[in-house]
Amino acid sequence: MSALDWLVFAAYLAVTAGIGFWAGRHHSTTEDYFLGSRRVPWWAAMLSLVATETSAVTVVAVPAMMYAPGGDFGFLQCAIGFAIGKALIAAFILPAYFRKSITTPYEFLGDRLGGSGQKAGALLFMSALFIGAAFRIYVGAIPLTEATSLPLDSCLFIIAVLAIAYTLVGGLRAVIYTDVFQMILFLGGGAIVFVYVLFQLPEGWNSYASAAREAGKTGLFHSGFRHDGSGGWSYDWSAAHTILAGFIGATAVTLATHGTDHSNLQRLLACKSLRNARAALVLSGFIVFAQFALFLAVGAAVYAFYQVAHQAPRLEDSNAILPYFIVNQLPNGLSGLLIAGIFAAAMSTLDSALSALSATTMKGWKRNLGTQVSDLHELTLARWSVLVWGLVLWVGAIGASRLGKGDLISAIFTAANSLYGPLLGVFLIALVLRRGPSPEGGESSEGSRTAPIWVPLMIGLSVQLGFFLVGQKWFADRVGFEGLYFSLGWPWVTLTGALATFLPALAIFVLTRRTKPAPP
Repeated sequence: MSALDWLVFAAYLAVTAGIGFWAGRHHSTTEDYFLGSRRVPWWAAMLSLVATETSAVTVVAVPAMMYAPGGDFGFLQCAIGFAIGKALIAAFILPAYFRKSITTPYEFLGDRLGGSGQKAGALLFMSALFIGAAFRIYVGAIPLTEATSLPLDSCLFIIAVLAIAYTLVGGLRAVIYTDVFQMILFLGGGAIVFVYVLFQLPEGWNSYASAAREAGKTGLFHSGFRHDGSGGWSYDWSAAHTILAGFIGATAVTLATHGTDHSNLQRLLACKSLRNARAALVLSGFIVFAQFALFLAVGAAVYAFYQVAHQAPRLEDSNAILPYFIVNQLPNGLSGLLIAGIFAAAMSTLDSALSALSATTMKGWKRNLGTQVSDLHELTLARWSVLVWGLVLWVGAIGASRLGKGDLISAIFTAANSLYGPLLGVFLIALVLRRGPSPEGGESSEGSRTAPIWVPLMIGLSVQLGFFLVGQKWFADRVGFEGLYFSLGWPWVTLTGALATFLPALAIFVLTRRTKPAPP
């Protein structure tokens, strides 16, 4: 990076820190700290929500997915499913949360399913978020290392220190308003790359469209059905970018990630009213769709650039194509701005995780101990929780960097996402079956005999583990049975786990109702 690039990058760090410390003034209670006093404007919650959904993996990997052979706009089918899921959450799930005036969604589980339900939801959430965030932070630091020549551990340290500092001081308000700035930065950076490439191509838009069309990159909708060996048709369950996977599977993914994951929900719960939260959530679906369309178009533009005007680079990892283009093709200053955009996406991942993990930890601590402490003492404990979780995530990101194998990273991401299926199943039990299986077994509040919540949860986790293992070639090779290998597209994983958790609970609920003794 040039001196001008470093100056732009340093300016980004200064502005981010300034926004975070400014937004975090005048905290007096944990409700101020974790929910911004429930006075966050809907537009800020919406933009922050979009920033949280956009990790550095998205900024780097989505253009690479389009650039690679066979890449097209098919991923937008999943983006449509994301928007559908958000509309369903706004209609059916958010009202239940706002009626309870909760800080985290796991308090809702505690109210419906008792202490065990709250513990189960919180543990699933924290486990999934820790694994996913640690690896996303690591992946976000990779392009920074390549662009700045700083050691990877140094990049991880910079990300951790800055995010911990402004989250520690400013709480959720600092997270939200820094996210707004960071979202504008990386979306603006993506638009700049796209426009810059168009000006570099011989015929501008025509060159871009022609190169994309000839490479088959303009496709959007895919049925997922294919001819089988007997002359009939079969559905490809391993394909992620199909109409059914997008409209059904991706909808289920969003019900889990935005209906049960506090790192996303915390912005909505901080809104002034249910109406504002609904507006923030539904409108974010349209922005996310446009965002994915933009970064897919960026990938097609970079492809056209190297096909039409320049020699395509030979990279060991195709995911590095956008960072390579930024460092080697963009003018000084502009390159620094785009690297700052990737850095912003990594920061947004960490600050959201810190706030959500800390809030969940504090609420669980208060419920389990049942002790009363002063607002000042509780606020101090909340900040200590942010610091501890920040150090844990930093160590986790370092550990992720030591693993170093791309296929293992992919497997870990799949394992983290697999936890959201059972988590969604637990919430469905609470929402649909009211009290569902009782927390400790025995009699529920209605007097029906039910099984513990852990029974359907263990079934759901077992099913998810099974699908995870049979989807890994190393497992099939190790057990010596290649025919066992079955790859399930990622949009279907969450739905499978949710149904495997909810259906046993439904069966228990129905059976106990039928066997309930008649009143004397």
